[in-house]
Order: sequence, then structure tokens, then C-alpha cells
Amino acid sequence: MKQLLLWGSFCLAGVWSLSGPSQLEVRYGEALTVTCGYYHGYWDYNKYLCRGEGRSSCNILIMSEGPRKVTNGRLTIEDNRTLSSFTVTMAAMKPQDSDIYQCGIEFTGKDGMHPIRVTVLPGVCRATDPWGQMVDFPENFLFVEEKNHVTVSCREQFVEKTLRLECRQAANGFLLFSPSDKTPCVEKCQRPEPWGPDVALSPEQEYYGPDEWVKVSCPPGYGPNAPIIQCIKQQNTSGWNVTEVSCEPLPPPQSAQSNPTGSPPHSNSFGRIEPHVC
Repeated sequence: MKQLLLWGSFCLAGVWSLSGPSQLEVRYGEALTVTCGYYHGYWDYNKYLCRGEGRSSCNILIMSEGPRKVTNGRLTIEDNRTLSSFTVTMAAMKPQDSDIYQCGIEFTGKDGMHPIRVTVLPGVCRATDPWGQMVDFPENFLFVEEKNHVTVSCREQFVEKTLRLECRQAANGFLLFSPSDKTPCVEKCQRPEPWGPDVALSPEQEYYGPDEWVKVSCPPGYGPNAPIIQCIKQQNTSGWNVTEVSCEPLPPPQSAQSNPTGSPPHSNSFGRIEPHVC
């Protein structure tokens, strides 16, 4: 919320017994917070916030009841007697809430009042989750207003893709939507650390895209239980076609055995038959 600090001065009674901002701006869907100060001798007087420009026609929205916090619908008011100020919060502001409001302090006769012009600006979408974990926003991005777009790109752990997100009003505020993609960023396969440091993958990298084949190798004397593995797309994510890859000891090489008696004789390179010598 943007606050334009044009504060009034105090007087012992009447219209100048209160001070506060003269203008406030708040985004659609966000909460408005109004803080008004009062002369330190007015702790026991009731304070309120009303809507309307005229003194007699200003409709009281909420009034304090001593120092405790009071709630009325989407409004709350709390009188901080230590700081000689009271604060009113109005949740979920809408465009039709733009108007003149007045902080008031109840006197016998003429109340003390301080007018504040409140303007509700269009709603905005920010880089919140899940998008904040999925895509990279433009540098120095703060927000995009309702019905506008922002171009983002899927992060390294996802399949490379550029998206155009639209800011829309939702039940719980304003959120970014991908109008054309149900699964905007498809997650890649990641090299699983539990497979152990002895397992070598080729190509050696942190992430692998869907349908990518990867060769597995082991240190000398060991062999992989799966020499070739594949990253497979599964809806909006990807997974390996095996649950585990490990390096197993290779069996010792078998020594050459002599030809048993009665086996067929060997033929030399010239086609002559040579007898087998025991």
C-alpha cells in the first residue's frame, strides 16, 4: 500500500484533534491500513472510521471499544493508547471501495475528523509459488497487473520452454495462469545420488530430458546391473525406466580348458586336419 504523507496538525478539540495521511493507495484484493494519531489527552474517547466526505453524512463503519481490538466484518480497529493512535484495517479491497474516508474521534457536540482519499488500484500478480519454483521471471520483475501478461522461461530442471502467463482474479486473490498449457513445465530426470559415486553416466550431467538414453559404466572389475537407462515422461514430470542402478562385481575370467578326449580335431588355416594332442 502506498501512503502519501500529508499529515494534519493537532488542536485540543474539533477537526484538528486528529492527524493522518491525506491520501492512500491500495491494490485490489489487498488490505487497507489506516493509522491516525490523536492528542494524548483523548485516550478514553471513542475512535472510528467512517465513509463519506461530509461531516453529517459520513457513515461510521467501525468504532473502538476501549483499548481492545474490535472486528466488524472485514474491518478491525485497535486503539493504541501508548502511542496515542488508532489503526483501522479493511481487508480485500475492491475498486468500488475507492472513496473519501475519515478518521473520527467522538466528542460531545462536534467530533474531531480527518479526511483521507482512498484509491484502489488494479490487482496484481507477483512471482509466487508454484511459479516461483518453476520458472525464471524477467530481471527486476515485481508484479504484473490484472489482465496483463508476463513472459517467463522454465528453469534448468525442466524441459526448455517459454511461457506467456496471464494475471487473473481467482477466489483467493490474483494468480498467474498459463492460458494454453495444462502442463506448462515438464520436469526432467535428475541424476539420483543414492545410486552412488561409483556409477558413471554418459553423458554426465545433472538433468536429463524425456526420451533421453544414458549409458551406465562402473569402475574396473564391476559392471552395471542396467548398462543403458532411459528418462521417460510421466504426465508433467519424468522418471527413469529403472528403480535402481548399481555396480556389481564381475565374475572372475574363466581359464582356457583343454579339449576333452574324443572331441573333433581342429582344422588349420590351410584346411588340413590336424590331430588333437593330449
